[in-house]
Amino acid sequence: MDKELETWSTDTTKTALYQGIYPDLLSFSLHEIMHSLGLSLAAAKYRESEGDNTYYFSKDVNEPLSIHDYYLRLYTGDTSLPFDKTKEMKTEKGMAVGEGGFNVIKYSPYFVGENVLKVLSGKDDADTAKTAIINNGGLVNYSYAYEKDDEEETIYPKVYGLPIHPSDDFKKAIFDLSHIELKNSFMSHQQFRNWIIPMEAELAFLQDIGYNIELRKYFGKSYYLNNITETYIGGYSEWDETSYTANASQIDQGIGIHIYGNNNNITQATNDIYSIGQGATGVRIDGFQNTFTLDSSANIITNGNNSIGLAATWGKNHTINVLSGSSIFADGENGIAVSFDFGGNMLGAYYDKRGSYINYDFEDRQDKAPDVETQGALVNNFNVTAATLEGTKAAIYIRQCLR
Repeated sequence: MDKELETWSTDTTKTALYQGIYPDLLSFSLHEIMHSLGLSLAAAKYRESEGDNTYYFSKDVNEPLSIHDYYLRLYTGDTSLPFDKTKEMKTEKGMAVGEGGFNVIKYSPYFVGENVLKVLSGKDDADTAKTAIINNGGLVNYSYAYEKDDEEETIYPKVYGLPIHPSDDFKKAIFDLSHIELKNSFMSHQQFRNWIIPMEAELAFLQDIGYNIELRKYFGKSYYLNNITETYIGGYSEWDETSYTANASQIDQGIGIHIYGNNNNITQATNDIYSIGQGATGVRIDGFQNTFTLDSSANIITNGNNSIGLAATWGKNHTINVLSGSSIFADGENGIAVSFDFGGNMLGAYYDKRGSYINYDFEDRQDKAPDVETQGALVNNFNVTAATLEGTKAAIYIRQCLR
């Protein structure tokens, strides 16, 4: 590592996107704290003294599973065919991890806690949440364990829950099962992470292992699935434990709407997104080929310092419509109304840099084949019709690394 990169960013300023070149110490620390809270495989080499180096979920069939391990699953069938519940493997007491047991070398792991499934599916009913995920085709496991050399095409597997990192080294049977592999996510092990806070599904994971977290304080609504058309009227503001009030949210780095999946068509209407928290984001758009429309009946107001009203942060070919009579305000210090920016990497510049058609590896000092998801314009269509865009830093900000 270059000498100039052998340091940390210790800036604790709350921002919507990380822009530093050094690894972000605060984000790293929070990432590790979340492991200590329970995002951690409990399997161990219980029989190592007998010459058996296999990992087991528990010492024997009489010892209970950890709550983390209890919710892990594998699908041993073909995800291109209709779901067969008999082919979904559960963890069991005393079960081995790896070949001959919970075979994460051959099949892709995922987590199926009730709160996670509800967030991923957008359903309030846990009984229908899993079905909705299955019917939508599942989610992609973006673990680097599945990445191939440039000469080979990487095919990331689909899973029917929260994707989990299987292994740091399949050949050496170094099993992980302790990272969440949503694209670029805070708790992933990916080389590019432009999330410096947990996604809503990652917070829901903490709910499932026993923590009391009020998700609506931090996120208004998240869309993880694909091909969803919906008009969202819930808004985002101060949460009083039952509903959003007329007062602004004061939560730092809160997010009104997050669009994660692909080919979605989401309209915000009726109620405003209203925040004065630092580093807040009104609407964050990831995935690809998503359409977001701000209806004339709604506004986005993110007036905390370093906040962004509407941010396109990943993907390609998005469409954004800001209709007549609506408005986006970001009137705090360094506020941006509309941002087209992938953001920096919380791991620092020593790791990957991403942008439209860009995948630069700082360690090898070379360009690599860009993600298919970024081979195109970040936003294809940006339509503003007699609306107001206002930001103290910029009404519209387009980072240089975009096409």
